[in-house]
Amino acid sequence: MSLPRTIRAGTRPTGLIPRALGPRYGQMMGKRHKSGPYGYTQAKALVYSKYGNPADVLSLHTHSITPSLPPSTLLLRTLATPINPADINQIQGVYPARPPFTSLLGTPAPSAVGGNEGCFEILSSPAPSTNLSKGDWVIMRSTGFGTWRTHATASPDDVIKISNKEGLTPIQVGTVSVNPCTAYRMLRDFETLDPGAGDWFIQNGANSGVGRAAIQFGRLWGVKSLNVIRDGRTRLRRRR
Repeated sequence: MSLPRTIRAGTRPTGLIPRALGPRYGQMMGKRHKSGPYGYTQAKALVYSKYGNPADVLSLHTHSITPSLPPSTLLLRTLATPINPADINQIQGVYPARPPFTSLLGTPAPSAVGGNEGCFEILSSPAPSTNLSKGDWVIMRSTGFGTWRTHATASPDDVIKISNKEGLTPIQVGTVSVNPCTAYRMLRDFETLDPGAGDWFIQNGANSGVGRAAIQFGRLWGVKSLNVIRDGRTRLRRRR
């Protein structure tokens, strides 16, 4: 999975990461799965040990995952992971929820892995009691896990299984847990929309990930929407 493909899977909030990492690292994730000596999985992760501009604080860390994992630990391979505005804000240190810095990956300084959502494939053979199987697709149950990596280990409690992945792509699955959930709560938590009464909702930023999900929810529920979009070219002209 190359970095350009990962970027296209997101909402393109900024050009900082592709501009900064392209010349420095090239194809960050050239191979999805590679076993090193004695069955060790060679993994890569985008980590940061301090807050700041992603172009300044992100670095590519390579590490190995032991083949001797306990049955209660899942070995995951990343299939797709997007870049959301909140991911950038976390790295900058301005987002309310921030993952802790740890030394679990063997980084020189305690670090966190970027990214909050993604689609993962289980490579290990989980215990039968987990209701998980090798080859299953999963997403993270909570944000802050750190998804910008080629491989990861996790507890069965950390993931949610995609029960039926037929007709789905990794990009669709990997972008379902942040923006669509935000759109759902936006439409459900503040007002009761009644399709029978001809209710409408109006939103700005309607061409964002959240906005597109809100439009789809509205159509599914029979609620009409009025959607205001922002022209990125106009914003660019203003900057000039």
